[in-house]
Amino acid sequence: MKKSNRQHIQEPPDASFPLAVRLFCLAGIPAVSVAAGLLPLFMGINILFSVFMLFAFTGVSAAGLVFTLKRISLSLKDTRTLAGLITASITTGLVGCLFTLLVIDVEFSTRMIVSVLYAAVFFISGTALIVLFRCRETRPHISPVYRFIVRTIEAIFLLSLGSFFYALSFPGFANEWGMFPFAFIALVPVFLVINRVKLRFAPLAGIFFGILAHFLLNYWLATFHPLAIIVALAYRAVFFAIAFTALKAVVLFFPRWGFIFQCVVWVAYEYLTSLGFSGYPYGFMGYTQYLFSPLMQSASLGGVWLVSFLVIFPAAFAAAVLTKGLKQIKQRLKTIKTGGVVFAGIFCFLLVFGFVIQKDYSSNPEWKAALIQPNIDPWKGGNAVYESSLKTLIALSEEAIKQEPDIVVWPETAVVPSVRFHSQYRFDQFRYNRVVKPFLEFLDTQKIPYLTGNVDGELIGRDARGNYERKDYNAAILFEGREIKGVYRKTHLVPYTEHFPFKDLFPEIYQWLLNADTHFWEEGGEMDKSHVFESNGVRYSTPVCFEDCFGYITRRFVENGAEVIVNITNDAWSKSRVQLMQHICIAVFRSVETRRATIRSSANGITTAFDPNGKILAMAEPMTESSIVVKVPIVNDETTLYTLWGDWFGLFASIITGILFLAGGILLLKNRLFVKKAVYSGNEEA
Repeated sequence: MKKSNRQHIQEPPDASFPLAVRLFCLAGIPAVSVAAGLLPLFMGINILFSVFMLFAFTGVSAAGLVFTLKRISLSLKDTRTLAGLITASITTGLVGCLFTLLVIDVEFSTRMIVSVLYAAVFFISGTALIVLFRCRETRPHISPVYRFIVRTIEAIFLLSLGSFFYALSFPGFANEWGMFPFAFIALVPVFLVINRVKLRFAPLAGIFFGILAHFLLNYWLATFHPLAIIVALAYRAVFFAIAFTALKAVVLFFPRWGFIFQCVVWVAYEYLTSLGFSGYPYGFMGYTQYLFSPLMQSASLGGVWLVSFLVIFPAAFAAAVLTKGLKQIKQRLKTIKTGGVVFAGIFCFLLVFGFVIQKDYSSNPEWKAALIQPNIDPWKGGNAVYESSLKTLIALSEEAIKQEPDIVVWPETAVVPSVRFHSQYRFDQFRYNRVVKPFLEFLDTQKIPYLTGNVDGELIGRDARGNYERKDYNAAILFEGREIKGVYRKTHLVPYTEHFPFKDLFPEIYQWLLNADTHFWEEGGEMDKSHVFESNGVRYSTPVCFEDCFGYITRRFVENGAEVIVNITNDAWSKSRVQLMQHICIAVFRSVETRRATIRSSANGITTAFDPNGKILAMAEPMTESSIVVKVPIVNDETTLYTLWGDWFGLFASIITGILFLAGGILLLKNRLFVKKAVYSGNEEA
């Protein structure tokens, strides 16, 4: 018998860790984990529990990240020591969590569920990384199965880390104001995965990130309806699957400058997902900078899309530098430093622009508005609720008008029975007598205009059975006394809850939504899209609720002469302060994009006002009965590039993305043909 020539020789490590890395892995990480574990023992607070779970294991898993970036192994002795310390850290973390849950009085909420699930993923992935790398150390050859598992766990870890910092950048479960600096690094681990994963696995990575990141960000949708969170996550999963495939493809097509094109593709993804019936703008990276005023001013040039590009670029650049490991950092920097230097110059220029462009509007004429926040939920129907809500609105208004405002603004659907319809048709005498009539009688006593959200009903005839048919619009109505001076009907309705355009195509889904207590509205017409109110010489327009999430709507109003933006909204359905703040961080961009002040009256919060620079002028305490009286500048002589050109930067990114794929496809085809030709020629010569 022949003896086997295979020699079972242990592979030597590629290099050894620097002393600083060894000290960090062997001492720093467990120390931080143990210290964090002590927090819930003394302060059993929900948010501290969440922070403990996330940060403790993020530190522990940093060891796995170092392994992944370096692609080397420690000595067997160091590996065993590290594994022991990490096991001790994990044990400390689990004991601390159990103690917090069982001994200390902590509210078990959605936030805690999210934290526990997220931390569990980290515990499992971090432990597995250590075990698998120990297997690598002791085996002579790396099994393809082990390599696949290690890389999968690496991707899960990095995508989870990116999801956490992505959600942390926005107002969220950890901080209701958000932590905007994290946005610049949040996508580093995400781009690392995209750069390393094979093209066929990119859609799976996108699905995982889309679901986890947006669950952490938009978990409050579940408090409205379980279907809402399912639809939102499915929507993001599909689009991120496509986006991650595109992000990987541009790196394959253009290895050197792919990180720049990745930023373009990401902006194109954000822009395209904001369009159409299902457009959903929550989670766009630019919105994280709503508190960073100098950078936010770039929105006046290219909308939120330009700000997103500025936020994403540092992460894409850093990932491009780190993709091939720590050993090749200098080489990668040398190759792509030109792109980084150019971006740094543009970024600094736009920061200076942001400081310089902000104006002092104290010399402008002012408009004094009373904004009413009744802390009601119009979704809770019934005549008794409508009557009680009206009494609250009137009481708050009577208190506010003592400060002599120029107008009083009530929130979206503040008055639910259609005033115009019930005044004209007395089909429901009870509602007219108990709600509509008292409302009109109150207006008879008022000398200033009132703007309120109201159902605008319209009789359209009879059906086949002879029953009356009507159309209902979600509207903003301006009253001077009891006289209606203007009506704006909402044109961009919330998908699935206010509007479903596929009634004939999917009748079962339509009926199911109706059975789920959904009230559909009709869309406003073309005249509504450019409607501008006028009161005492001040021209203003009224995007309703969700409409202030779309820059093109506000821009169209300003183009038609609006001097102030008046948003009326109802966010009571979310039952979440986080959602209120996420809505605010989007709405403030409409002021910066158009250089118009914005005032907002919300059913339960957040009632507020922004100046044309995006500065918050006043804010009512959320989820309370309150009113604020604010003065905002009237601007009619300032036109921004965004007002002139609209969403040009998002459209530009989308066009460039299309060109990139066309060019990349041509290059790929050319290379394949060239290789085949070369192989054929070589065979012929042989």
